[in-house]
Amino acid sequence: MHAILEAVFPSRIRAVRALLAPAGPDAANALAEAAENVRAVLERVHDDESQADWQALSEAVSIAAKLRSWHRAVRTGEADADRFLRAARLQLYEWQTADAGYGHELRSRLSAVNGDFAATDVGVLLEDLARVTFPVAIFTTEPPTVPHWRQDTVKAKSELAVAFLEFRINGKEAAAIHRLPADRLHDLELKLRVSRWPEEAERLVLKPISVEPEDVWTLPEFSFARPKGNSPFTLETYGRLSIRMRIAIGARPLEFLYSAEFQPVSAEQPVAVAGQRSLRIDSSEFEDRCETGYPSLDAKLIEVRNRLRDEPRISEREIGTALHLFKPLANLVGQAVHANLFPSPLNEAAFESHVAQHLRRHPEIGVELEVQAQAGGGRTDLSFRQMRIELKVKNDAPLSTKELEKYSLQASAYAVGSDKTIAILCVLDGSEKKAPPTPMVEAIKVIPVQPNDRPIYVIAFIIQGNLAKPSTLSR
Repeated sequence: MHAILEAVFPSRIRAVRALLAPAGPDAANALAEAAENVRAVLERVHDDESQADWQALSEAVSIAAKLRSWHRAVRTGEADADRFLRAARLQLYEWQTADAGYGHELRSRLSAVNGDFAATDVGVLLEDLARVTFPVAIFTTEPPTVPHWRQDTVKAKSELAVAFLEFRINGKEAAAIHRLPADRLHDLELKLRVSRWPEEAERLVLKPISVEPEDVWTLPEFSFARPKGNSPFTLETYGRLSIRMRIAIGARPLEFLYSAEFQPVSAEQPVAVAGQRSLRIDSSEFEDRCETGYPSLDAKLIEVRNRLRDEPRISEREIGTALHLFKPLANLVGQAVHANLFPSPLNEAAFESHVAQHLRRHPEIGVELEVQAQAGGGRTDLSFRQMRIELKVKNDAPLSTKELEKYSLQASAYAVGSDKTIAILCVLDGSEKKAPPTPMVEAIKVIPVQPNDRPIYVIAFIIQGNLAKPSTLSR
């Protein structure tokens, strides 16, 4: 297998947990992220048999994500809810590489979606997929042997044609989640490696597929004529990409897949697509709309959002709640440095009153802000949609890293008691300053607190008060 098991197998565990998770608003997103994690393992697995097993798991979990989206859309009465089911059936149809073993077992169970399949059957099917035994690679130095007295009359199948995709957007390698401004044309470059080209095939065509509304995006269709020479072939081309609408800060990225087929259709099919077969695009923008009031803190907001999205246990709803709080609290961080908002030390009660008033001025928060809510056997300072906000004041000496970590433990305890993965910590450093303030962007930190092996993420905002006047620093 040529990969350390403990480095790759956790993605299998996350996939099984996502398949067994109950239906909910974030179940489909968790499955899509689990499929992406499994797909990333392919780069670390080199033998064909193990790579086929991991590829099969990725395909199955990706199809499961579309089925969960279909179940949710039917349950909530969305228009054209069956588009998710059609996308799942198409992906299953194009997945033709599972002829035997683990992949064949997964595909045979998923074939139920092509029949009389109801949205209420999704949970049972996903649980059935999770219970299919995953083979673990075992090394052997003894090659398999065929008895000499029996002639092998089985005709060898043709090697599967594999198309390995690499994308570049505007000259840069496509990221796992690529940020692109909307309402503009962008270059989309494709580098394609094809393992073999069937004799009867004249062209290879790659088409974009997505469950996103078609009037929101334009992606090119790529077509390649049969190249000269011997396989493997490396081909390059480019097209134009456009996203016509921005997405909200807390919305999941737009996701697109590319499928491949040889033409004419009578030619050998299918083509296995590997590499960057999917594009995930974030079209939220901040250039002409400042979310926090300070450009560097807007960039920090995006950085924190992307980091939280990398943790599959955190729901999009919880991330959205954290972002609602991030904007006004980051603005408070900026104001404290920009205007010396707290020129003299405050006690904790006065600081709590100031922060509560500041948060309630924002229409996204307003009346939903609670004071002294119960959580984890104690009383929290402030709460918003059950996300706990712990406030601290440090006046006697400058705030140290060790003290910040200690405060984070208290904030994380409130999060655990509220069944949350994110907590907010806001610390006013009112000690006398004899040096310039810390840059705004460095005054916001994400601190993982590790209860067992399930970290709680504490977003810490350090409010700098009692700043020294710039003129006194030169004396």
